[in-house]
Amino acid sequence: MVCREPIPDGKMIATAYTIQTSGIGTGDPGTSVYLNWTTGSQSPTIILSFAEGPGEPGNMNVGMNWLTPKHLELTYKGRRMLDFQAVKCHGVDISVRDLSDGTSLEGSRTR
Repeated sequence: MVCREPIPDGKMIATAYTIQTSGIGTGDPGTSVYLNWTTGSQSPTIILSFAEGPGEPGNMNVGMNWLTPKHLELTYKGRRMLDFQAVKCHGVDISVRDLSDGTSLEGSRTR
């Protein structure tokens, strides 16, 4: 499952991927969010990753909201063990919030 959220000025895009493999010994779902410029041929940069996949088929685990052109808020529900969380990338501040309890995570950057 893929979800994209372009910045309002069109210069960058955040993309979330939830992948759930199947087969013997491969049922390890995961969700990752990447940030990239909309022009050029550079590779996207990972900004968030956690091991759990969607609660049910067809659901995306993470929400993306550009608060300003320089601040991206990522949200998710449920107690998840984050494998990786960036606080700044390409000049963009990144905050992460668990919607199940309404608080921001330690280490997130806010303005």
